[in-house]
Amino acid sequence: MSDTPSQRSIVGTIDHLLRGGYTRPEDLAGGRVGIPTGTMLIVCLVMGAFYGAMMGLYGTTTGHSQMVIASAVKVPLLFLLTLFVTLPSLYVFSALARSHLRGADTLRLLLVAVAVNMVVLASFGPVTAFFTFSTNSYLFIKLLNVLFFGVAGIIGLGFLRRALVPVMGKAPIVEKPVVEPPALDVAYDPAL
Repeated sequence: MSDTPSQRSIVGTIDHLLRGGYTRPEDLAGGRVGIPTGTMLIVCLVMGAFYGAMMGLYGTTTGHSQMVIASAVKVPLLFLLTLFVTLPSLYVFSALARSHLRGADTLRLLLVAVAVNMVVLASFGPVTAFFTFSTNSYLFIKLLNVLFFGVAGIIGLGFLRRALVPVMGKAPIVEKPVVEPPALDVAYDPAL
């Protein structure tokens, strides 16, 4: 008997997520996203807090150790509060684009995309920690974090874009009638 996604560890859930197990095209085409919202929230919080803590390690090198906790709280909240604020307009645009997803499934799909973003960001955590203790340049660490946020964002958006292909309804093809120009009843006069 195989275990269901809800019985898996967070690592198993993340692996299933990254391999597209929660965004199977046949489920998405039917308007279903098969993962509980709570599970995706936990993944977002844990992965975002991990990267935030790695990002905040720079504070320990400058005597501001509270940055570890502050960053661990800020990173997941940044993404989740942004999703909360933009969810109504994203749902409206999704419905106008003839998406097959209802409100709760739209939220779950967007949470899946945020979770992918967070997992990619968390995978850069050890690199961030390494460079934090390898350099004294705050500018370098800021640029490194901007780069990692950008790469994770692009990958998360790419994941969402691929997931949206089976979700969007096909627009009806409207054939335009061929209109022929009216015939002119003018006699040709060579004298003109």
